[in-house]
Amino acid sequence: SILFDEGLYELFRSSAIPNDPSITELYYLLASNYNDNAKYVDAVAVIDSAIALHPESYGAVNCYNLKQRILRPSIHMEIPSKMPSGRNALAMVSVTNVDTLFFRIIDPVS
Repeated sequence: SILFDEGLYELFRSSAIPNDPSITELYYLLASNYNDNAKYVDAVAVIDSAIALHPESYGAVNCYNLKQRILRPSIHMEIPSKMPSGRNALAMVSVTNVDTLFFRIIDPVS
């Protein structure tokens, strides 16, 4: 949400010790918020900044794990469990972070 983003930015600005590794936990919160709102490019940019700033910190480790979840390839298929024989059926395929997808449809043996 916009208020959440503004609150995090205010915490960044008011941070008394910007070189403190705990600042990466704020980066993680911001990246998580971007991820929850499907702003994946922004989330990865924030994550990369946190990791570059303090790579061994708790927040940077959380950021690294979040980045792995964002960039993980996934394929999800939904096919009706009961299809009338001799009729066409639709299937839904959802992909994330997959460049190419090949299908082979096999005609079942009667």
